[in-house]
Amino acid sequence: YFSTYHLWAALDFADKSGAIEETHTGHSRFDFGHRALTISSIIAAGAFLESAINELFKDCLDDHQSYVHPIPKHAQDALSDQWKAWHSRGRARIGTLNKFKAALRCTGAPPLPPDAPISRNATDVLDLRNALVHFTPQWISKHDQHTFKRLGSRFPENVLMRDSANAYFPDKCLGSGCAHWAARSAKAY
Repeated sequence: YFSTYHLWAALDFADKSGAIEETHTGHSRFDFGHRALTISSIIAAGAFLESAINELFKDCLDDHQSYVHPIPKHAQDALSDQWKAWHSRGRARIGTLNKFKAALRCTGAPPLPPDAPISRNATDVLDLRNALVHFTPQWISKHDQHTFKRLGSRFPENVLMRDSANAYFPDKCLGSGCAHWAARSAKAY
């Protein structure tokens, strides 16, 4: 199982980036260690979501009752059957949140509304993680409305870049506030 390690890492990296911001005084500055911790936290939060849902399906398939016993047997069977169907022709390429939706469907639970904050946050964590992992360079000025500007109301800006004239993303977005938000959002989902 890797999900718990990914979540622990996401929270630990977020705390460590926060410790760097707490000691910051003076002018805005870049800090490679701080940026690495923040990015690592976001990537680990996304990895937690992927690992956790895969582990649930696989535990049902493998009949690991010590983990899945609270789930009714008919729902365990439905989760197991869904996993087998996805993997009948090799490794499945199913989106992470689509796996969560399928799990809810298999258990008879109502779907999460896509516009609910918990759903929007999970989607945005994975979008942000994907943007960092599958990064394509681009120039962004402080006047550009970057797609991640929508995250600005969900967490405080990076303290190290607060007074800079830099664009919101990546410099003002990628701080401990973002890292903590990503880890908490993944855990909540």
